[in-house]
Amino acid sequence: MALFSRNILVIGAGELGYEVLRFLTQHPNCHGATLSVLLRPASVSSENPSKQKELDRLRQMGVHIVLGDIVENAQNALVQDPENSLLKYQIVFGQGRGVSWDLSTTWNHQRGIRATTAEDWAKDNLAPNANGTSESESLVV
Repeated sequence: MALFSRNILVIGAGELGYEVLRFLTQHPNCHGATLSVLLRPASVSSENPSKQKELDRLRQMGVHIVLGDIVENAQNALVQDPENSLLKYQIVFGQGRGVSWDLSTTWNHQRGIRATTAEDWAKDNLAPNANGTSESESLVV
């Protein structure tokens, strides 16, 4: 049985993002989860053969591509946007320019929404706890 069947969004498909996606697509407890990656529109529309090869690899892994650029969007625009593509995800992985910050100062932390690192999330959710169950609350990473 799958550990969860929810939407997971990984921000970017660089070195970390690609490895997180690869790990999640292969992990037995992630079957049934919808995996997506947030990519800049310019990356997806690029005619660069290596970019197209990366996109093909993601699609072959069953990863959905979501267009967006959180670095370019102001926080207020994200809060006010009712069509915010990030709202439908319970788990978001991200790292790099514009997405790395002190967890205690985040919008989520200030509102009591749990935030953690990708490593801690994986430990809590992909390996059984002592009683054989796993944590299943929503969070942003």
